[in-house]
Amino acid sequence: MEEIKVKFLSSLRLKITAAFLMLSIALSVTLAFVSYRILEREFTIEVRDRLLQVVTLSAKTIDSTTAARLADRLRADSVSADSIEKSADYKRLSEELNYIRSTKPELIRYAYIWIPSKSEAEAVFLADADVLKLKEAAGRGEEVEEISHFGSTYDISTMPTAITALREMKAAVDDEFYFDEAYQIYSFTGYAPIRDEKGRPVAMLGLDVSSENMQVALRQVTRSSILVGVFAIVITSAISIWLGRLFTGPVLALNRIVLQFGQKDFSVRSHVQSADEIGVLSANFNNMADTILDYDRRMSRLLESFRRFVPFEFLHRLGKEDITEVFLGEQSGAEMTILFSDIRKFTTLSEGLGPDGTFRFINGYLERIGPAVREHQGFIDKYIGDGIMALFPARPEDALEAAFEICRRLREFNDRREEAGEYPVRIGIGIHTGQIMLGTIGENQRMDTTVIGDTVNLSSRIEGLTKAFGVTVLVSEDTVDRMGTRDRFRHMGRVRVVGREEGVDVYEALDAPATSTLETDPKVRWVNREAFEMGVQHFAAGRMDDAYRVFKKLYHDEPTDRAVIAYLKRIIYYRKKGLPDPWDGIFRVASK
Repeated sequence: MEEIKVKFLSSLRLKITAAFLMLSIALSVTLAFVSYRILEREFTIEVRDRLLQVVTLSAKTIDSTTAARLADRLRADSVSADSIEKSADYKRLSEELNYIRSTKPELIRYAYIWIPSKSEAEAVFLADADVLKLKEAAGRGEEVEEISHFGSTYDISTMPTAITALREMKAAVDDEFYFDEAYQIYSFTGYAPIRDEKGRPVAMLGLDVSSENMQVALRQVTRSSILVGVFAIVITSAISIWLGRLFTGPVLALNRIVLQFGQKDFSVRSHVQSADEIGVLSANFNNMADTILDYDRRMSRLLESFRRFVPFEFLHRLGKEDITEVFLGEQSGAEMTILFSDIRKFTTLSEGLGPDGTFRFINGYLERIGPAVREHQGFIDKYIGDGIMALFPARPEDALEAAFEICRRLREFNDRREEAGEYPVRIGIGIHTGQIMLGTIGENQRMDTTVIGDTVNLSSRIEGLTKAFGVTVLVSEDTVDRMGTRDRFRHMGRVRVVGREEGVDVYEALDAPATSTLETDPKVRWVNREAFEMGVQHFAAGRMDDAYRVFKKLYHDEPTDRAVIAYLKRIIYYRKKGLPDPWDGIFRVASK
């Protein structure tokens, strides 16, 4: 890839240097902001000073004698708050507090009188400007805020100014707004002691200024400054937008391209054509994109090739997205239905075909079988010569319906072979359901996916039983039970297969379509199903004479039923040689 270099005069560095000229504007805005904050602080100090004056002068207007009497009654602990609040002394203090508030209604939110509590963290209400009004409203059934009754306490643990003022009984004002948990507002409070004629403090006057009123006052004072600031911001914003578009436009364009790359659209290209570093980045990006696109196409072909060897469904069961995520020893357990299918007398069929003809024959057969499996929610795990092993994760019915579809497609395949004067293909299909293990085996340099478990072995053995009984589709009892009905099947008895000590009950699927014109349609065996199963019961019970009579008649009615012939041969053998002792009722098969 040819390296593309940028000329200095067109460099992004030059543009960035020019952008620094705009810092002077930013500095001006910063200075304006700092000036505003200083003005705000000075104004706050002025308001504090004025509040200190107001609260100090207001404290002198409070009748200290009345306040002292109420304080004494509060310390006596012998009167109720309601009776005190009805007294003339309380009403007088309430009127004085409301008068103080009325002098600055736009500023003063609350006016009240406290006395110290035994705990520094609490103050005790002596009077509050709102108590009588709130009690009257509550008496009318209206919903009111919390009432600060005579003698009620207030938590001042988070109010250091209030604590200091009450402890030292001196005038003080908060340095900043604080959040009043009781009344859910931000307040700015001033305190001043109420003194008697001898100058002794008897109580503490508190005036709360809400943040809302303070902000109104501040807005009035700073409106002109804000207007100037807004004008400056508008100018600098316009410049910033212009610079932003100038610098980030190409970058954003490249970012959109990268996002599309993240969505695996490797065909997109950047159209940024400037001569600076961004333009060079764009050109190099396009060169990289060409390389990635070529690599992606090759990887896609490679992964598609891998998928032909390892089914996607197998990867999904291992929790993987593609073959690159699979490592040796990974495994997963599940219950599935296994289908084995194999061609009968394949050696005879392939004689004279030669290697090329043999592979064409097998592939021509398998290309019809594979889609039948996939169309019924299954996937082929292994091609075993001329046979297949297919897995059906969802329902046992899927495997049975796939088996029927295989028979129908094989019938079409055989019809063409018969028209060409060739011998039709016969198959056997075995189906069993149970627990299996899917995973990877091998070693670091060579591994393979596989399915293991007794379910797999038994499925293969059941497929082998189709030879002994001369049937096309055999299903285990476990699979039949999971389908919930036995009406579609003929019980073939309990059979012992090679490699297993215990017998397994197997059933012929009577709905299976005939695979050629030479094969008797399994549906004709519906007529004699009950008689056949009765014969199987006699055989299992060791009643060989009764079994012989049943199967002899069945043979007379349907001499092509190879399962009847298999039972007759075994019955004749036992009648001649005698039954094993003990008799377990199992039909034994000597070969796979």
